[in-house]
Amino acid sequence: LRVMQWLYYLCGGLALLNAWVIARMPGGRRSPEALARLPKVSPSAIARVLGGLFRDRRFLSYFGSIMFFYVGWHLDWSVWYIGQVQYVGMSEVDLSVYSALVSIAQLAGMSAREAVQRADAGDGAMRAALRQSAEKLGLCLALLIDLLNPERIVIGSIYARAERYFRQDALRVVEREALRRSSAACQILPAQLGDAIGDYAALSVAIDGLAQKNVR
Repeated sequence: LRVMQWLYYLCGGLALLNAWVIARMPGGRRSPEALARLPKVSPSAIARVLGGLFRDRRFLSYFGSIMFFYVGWHLDWSVWYIGQVQYVGMSEVDLSVYSALVSIAQLAGMSAREAVQRADAGDGAMRAALRQSAEKLGLCLALLIDLLNPERIVIGSIYARAERYFRQDALRVVEREALRRSSAACQILPAQLGDAIGDYAALSVAIDGLAQKNVR
């Protein structure tokens, strides 16, 4: 979290520095004579450029891969948006306020681990916040169960570290909202890798890369 804070501050400072440098650059505006010398854009020129691009196999491969991930990202975002708005009942205002509060909370220094520590110390506000988070988690889980009918859902991050504050309330919402047969067949479990999941992910990628290299 601290690294993210300093990264935001650094990016903001660099953006201001970039604007200051651009403002002081000479010759930023073109004269009318220079603009008059620029070639005119015509529909035939645009058609030639587009024809050349779509005859280029490298461009088509690049464009196809971009569109694949772009469309996949939009489908994923759309599913979550529909779930938040139609299923959970949040409005555009709720989503905007929630996103703003999350960003402010991150920059203010309150991490999920600190919230759990304050709840363990008896902070009633933090316990209420975790209870509300658990209920929202239960609604999202119910949506996934109804859509995908999975046999098992494994949750990491704060759920794995503070299952005691999430499991009971989340499962109660799942039992109330999800299809009965689907929820009965689905196990909701905490991730067993804990904070080392990033290390295991990096090692698995490296091992897979070595295996692919040996196959070739």
